[in-house]
Amino acid sequence: SDFVTSRARVADVVIFTGTYANGEVVRKQLKKDALFLFSGAGHNPVVVRKDADLEHAATSIVRLCYHNQGQDCSAPNAILVDRAVSSTLFCELHERTLAVEAAMKLGRHTKNMIAANTDGSHLVTTTETFLKLQPFLVHGGSLNTQNQVISPAIFRKPLSTGPHLTEFFAPVIMLQEYDDESELRTYFNHRRYRPNAMYLTVFGQHARIEKL
Repeated sequence: SDFVTSRARVADVVIFTGTYANGEVVRKQLKKDALFLFSGAGHNPVVVRKDADLEHAATSIVRLCYHNQGQDCSAPNAILVDRAVSSTLFCELHERTLAVEAAMKLGRHTKNMIAANTDGSHLVTTTETFLKLQPFLVHGGSLNTQNQVISPAIFRKPLSTGPHLTEFFAPVIMLQEYDDESELRTYFNHRRYRPNAMYLTVFGQHARIEKL
């Protein structure tokens, strides 16, 4: 809100990612001749293949999932990872998550990663989601109702149990392990995926992708 009123209001071009309703709220505060580029909310999954640079992938995933308290419509709903490297990737993610938590002071991360959630009522929604996913919780998952901080959380939910297609709007990493890449069809062919298909990030090499 501060950014919109102080910076975006005088900008010549504004790019917004989020729901249509929120986009309209922002657009109405801009200059009449400003160019407004709108992208809707999406699933934005990440695929981590066997040959991926796991350190690079982990650093990127932490930034993608935790930036701005996870309140980002471009954040990935799921990290689809080959089971052969999933444990190593988890260790890399866990190490970086601990570093983020150590850097939090008075409930705020100095690099704009973890701070108070801007929607108090969203704590209730997040709590309900965490309770449903509790069997898959492997790190974190705590919520502070006093300062509205949702601590970083990591889940490991096998893709075979169903794709995760719901946005968290919280600092969450949802690891979904697969045994064979053919299983990815259960995610990308799901009826709920295509209406909100947006970005796709792939770590690793693939002949088809390289050709494109």
